[in-house]
Amino acid sequence: STAESDGKPGLDQDGMISTVKAMRAAGFDYHVISPTGGNLCSALPQSSTAQRDVRTRNIEMLLSSTKALSEVKTAWYAAIFLIGGSTAMGDFKNNKELRELVGRHYDQNLVILGVCEGVIGLLQVVDSQNKPIVKSRRVVVQLSPGNEDSKIKEQLESLLKQKGASIVTENKDWITDR
Repeated sequence: STAESDGKPGLDQDGMISTVKAMRAAGFDYHVISPTGGNLCSALPQSSTAQRDVRTRNIEMLLSSTKALSEVKTAWYAAIFLIGGSTAMGDFKNNKELRELVGRHYDQNLVILGVCEGVIGLLQVVDSQNKPIVKSRRVVVQLSPGNEDSKIKEQLESLLKQKGASIVTENKDWITDR
């Protein structure tokens, strides 16, 4: 589901914009991919045309024509970035197509990143020995701005621990804009 839940944006818009800016600055091509593809602008909070700022128009442009997971071929991408936001909890959890795509990337030793709630897309992925890919990994659980629901954070931490991940409060080796 890509609609808002409880009046909160369905995805981490700031995270998406900063990621796209970094990819563009580094000269990378990218695609916004969603479970079903198509126009996902309904995930954005609605505002009058007069209130739409440049940031909102940029997000709308990114979400207006997403590719469906079923269309994605592993060979097309050097990395996968799983964006956070409240809908990641439903869209990514137990998503067979996402699990298979991330698994293929993992098997080929390609870059996989889950940020904020997006880490839920990593939980069902296993390696060739059927071991969870998050096992023995250090993970920082941070929710998207505006999503301060401690139950969601506790749920993510619990699920990650069940799969063998180590929860840490911060990792100074990571580069982040937050």
